[in-house]
Amino acid sequence: MTHSTEKPVLNGAATTIRPEMSTTPTGPRPSKATRRIPWWRRVLPWACGATLAIGILVAAAVFLGDTAPPKETFSNEPADVTKPEKNIALPAEVKQIARTFIQTAVARRNLEVAYPLVGPAIKQGMTLTAWKTGNIAVIPFPVEKLDFATFKVDYAHARDVLMEVALLSNDASVKGQVFYINVKKFGKGVNAKWLVDSWVPRSSALVPLG
Repeated sequence: MTHSTEKPVLNGAATTIRPEMSTTPTGPRPSKATRRIPWWRRVLPWACGATLAIGILVAAAVFLGDTAPPKETFSNEPADVTKPEKNIALPAEVKQIARTFIQTAVARRNLEVAYPLVGPAIKQGMTLTAWKTGNIAVIPFPVEKLDFATFKVDYAHARDVLMEVALLSNDASVKGQVFYINVKKFGKGVNAKWLVDSWVPRSSALVPLG
């Protein structure tokens, strides 16, 4: 039995029969598990990452924003500045009260004369009898050895006067000293009167030996 090797002839022309090319993709097919993942689960990691990034930016803005210098603001309103009280001429009555106070309370003489010249801060509720004992809140000075006293006015206001008094002695054993004496006006109207409110030494800083 003889096999023919002749190629089939179609319309008188030789035609080569080629195998048909398959259109079916040959790559791996996605698994069923991948095809069944909901869309929201696939975008969830991206959403979480975006939320975290936004949180970091907000936190940085809060903490770094506190270090920024405060914004300067200006107002057209006038500044509330308290004006210093105007000085007046030293009343003669005040200087006389200061002299009498030194000659009596400071010298510890005629204390009954000094009693009505002092205010409540010095009198401290003492009766005249207790005041006359000499145990009073006034630093003494041996006025009997006083050479002279000089007054310097630090300020003189309508109801408040502060002076410095230098007490200098003619005795070498007595050291001169400077005191502050504050005289204030107590009461109002016709009942107002000047009284010694304080008597304190003007001390200087001590220099350590050696």
